[in-house]
Amino acid sequence: MSQATLDLILVELRNFRTEVNEEFQHVHAEIRTLKTDVQELKADVQTLKTDVQTLKADVQKLKADVEILKTDVQKLKTDVETLQTDMEKMHKEQQAFGKRLNSHKEMYAQLIGTTVSIKNMIAEQNEELERRVFYQFHSQAASIEVLYREQLSMKRDIELLKTAIQA
Repeated sequence: MSQATLDLILVELRNFRTEVNEEFQHVHAEIRTLKTDVQELKADVQTLKTDVQTLKADVQKLKADVEILKTDVQKLKTDVETLQTDMEKMHKEQQAFGKRLNSHKEMYAQLIGTTVSIKNMIAEQNEELERRVFYQFHSQAASIEVLYREQLSMKRDIELLKTAIQA
């Protein structure tokens, strides 16, 4: 081989080496970029892991809260059922009370009617008694007047007899 060929090969090898070095530098730069990207991805993954852990904790809290809410809802359902039962009892008692009240109203109306009837009977009996007493009083007054006249007549007769006996 000749010197020119060797020089040409050497130049080609140097060019190739330069190209390879540039390529290696470019690859190294990309590797560094990839390492940086990998580091950023690792940081992102770590952040995501932390976020996932936080989310898991939040989910656990939510599950606990859901269980508490379920218990509270069950208690509320029980309370509502108790209230409904109590309301039904109160409604029945109210109806019974209403019936008793209506019965009392009817009895009160009957009592008023009976009281009015008794007052009327008492008034009639009182009027009858007043008439009897008035009649008896006037009858007795007339009898007393008759007796008084007879007594006066007897006194006069006695006085006449006394004067006749003395004379």
